Amino acid sequence: MLWSEILANWENGIVLKYPKNVKGKFQWNTSVLKNDGKVAYLQTFRTNNKLAQRQNKKDFQEYFKNSQNKYVVSFPNLNKDTMLVVPMPVRGKNYATLRDFIDNASEIQQQEFWKKVAEVAKKFMNEKGKVWISVHGLGVDYTHVRISTSPKYYFDNELKKD
Repeated sequence: MLWSEILANWENGIVLKYPKNVKGKFQWNTSVLKNDGKVAYLQTFRTNNKLAQRQNKKDFQEYFKNSQNKYVVSFPNLNKDTMLVVPMPVRGKNYATLRDFIDNASEIQQQEFWKKVAEVAKKFMNEKGKVWISVHGLGVDYTHVRISTSPKYYFDNELKKD
């Protein structure tokens, strides 16, 4: 599948699912997004038992407070080389990891989240030329997709290539 097809799926409400053989909490890497998405989409899931069991959203609290969107917020990291897309917290729901978000979030929140990932990814790709999209999960114990100008925190060396 091409990146352009994946982005269109996300824009049209088809959300990311993880493979049934992935049994634990996981990290997620994708291939580089460039050339208006006319490149192959590849992804890797890696389970990691060091990922958080409970969410800690304190690092994103200011962004949540200022968000006009009840489902998702996006903003640049401090270095401005990465855009973060983060689901808005929901009382009683644990979004510590991407698996937790996929398992616990409502369908509408997941759809709005992946629409925002697609929107931000396309915009950032157009600005920067190429981007890598991933979830690391070891630095902040709250789901956030990284849309970055480099494959920082990647575990899959093949997907680091551009």
